[in-house]
Amino acid sequence: CGTDVHRDDAPERTDHDGETYYFDSTACKEEFEDDPEQYA
Repeated sequence: CGTDVHRDDAPERTDHDGETYYFDSTACKEEFEDDPEQYA
């Protein structure tokens, strides 16, 4: 949700189009998954 997250510290992650995205919370991960093209 706009926060810089280091992959080693990220509690959440998801893959999209061959890339891995890291998140600081489940809520941010779900927001991304709802509309990944908005963020990717």
